[in-house]
Amino acid sequence: MSIKLIIIIIIDVFRALIVVIIRLFRVISKLNWEFITGFVIRYFDSKKVYVAMDARMIERNIMRWELDPAIIIIRKLQSLFPKAFPKRPIPKVPLKIGILYDLLERSKETQIPHADIKLALNTWCRSKRYWSVTIEGASRIDLLGNSVGKVTSEEEIRAKLMMTLNKNKNAIKL
Repeated sequence: MSIKLIIIIIIDVFRALIVVIIRLFRVISKLNWEFITGFVIRYFDSKKVYVAMDARMIERNIMRWELDPAIIIIRKLQSLFPKAFPKRPIPKVPLKIGILYDLLERSKETQIPHADIKLALNTWCRSKRYWSVTIEGASRIDLLGNSVGKVTSEEEIRAKLMMTLNKNKNAIKL
């Protein structure tokens, strides 16, 4: 191996180590983020500050996904209703029309507030992964995985339109 490759590997390992150290500091001491970042940066020379800043950006991304309330509720729904809310890499399935009302009826049983259920279902059903399986003739399923209907051609057209609009919305920033 060349020296450059070894240095790159060492830097990557160092970055991962910084992320782990920052997470440990954050969990153990419950200190605010600026204090921990300052603490880590103080012990590195100016060139390695960039590594710590990269670790901060990685940590911010990780924390965003871990603390997003919709993602937390979706994980709970996935554990309660695995057939209706499959985990990756299993593709999503078209859900029963009115499944929101089924979930709201079970909110006391699942201990999920109504607002959180609406947020999670909104996030789940507005994704490219969900729209891509909304194909004419595909079975719609209820919370237990039973087939309760089929996707119509109008619903398929709407799903394709939503994918296109979402793609264009992300591409065009005015």
